[in-house]
Amino acid sequence: MIASLIKEGSTKAASNELAFVREQMRQSVPEFLLESLLYRELLDTEAAQLGKVAGNTAELLRQFYVDTATFGLDRWERFCGIPVQPTKPLEQRRAVIKSKLRGIGTVTADVIRSVAESYSNGEVSVQEFASQYKIVITFIGKMGIPPNLEDLQASLRALIPAHLSIEYEYTYLSWANLDKLLLSWNDFDDLKLTWTQTEVFDYRLPIVRSSVGLTMAEQ
Repeated sequence: MIASLIKEGSTKAASNELAFVREQMRQSVPEFLLESLLYRELLDTEAAQLGKVAGNTAELLRQFYVDTATFGLDRWERFCGIPVQPTKPLEQRRAVIKSKLRGIGTVTADVIRSVAESYSNGEVSVQEFASQYKIVITFIGKMGIPPNLEDLQASLRALIPAHLSIEYEYTYLSWANLDKLLLSWNDFDDLKLTWTQTEVFDYRLPIVRSSVGLTMAEQ
């Protein structure tokens, strides 16, 4: 019974472990027992402890996966031979770990692309220029420079053979792509973008046109 409660409770740990476990325990005993105040208090005390166990179990299971790990990232970093950096944002630490895991094996364009995309969280193009001993990485899924570029560069430099140089290209908003949006001045003003934000504005995403009250996707 306890094992079953812990298993079910851990699946609902994010909502309310204590309420879930208490309700399950009350449903598993005869109703006349619940008429006793002493028994109800005993049941609630046990439920509170089982709720903690369920929550701790669910949290522990999350550490087994890079995308949901928090305090467990320290172990992932040590496992991958990466310096433990607890002060860095969790998403950046996860990106470094995933790139290390993806980079195991033969170095191909697909492997390089997979590692680069784990950092940028967007599509990446990899071009090989064998005669020039050069590889060009172009970020096309996300506009601008990835926030953890230094980690990406260090990871790819460790992955790609030393005789190959690496060049990085970034995608910015061009005048041609801005013209395609057919925005009025009011539409553009409503975006309230600084010049820096305008440079990395993703023209491919739906936006609201105040002049007609529709999003670009609805036209």
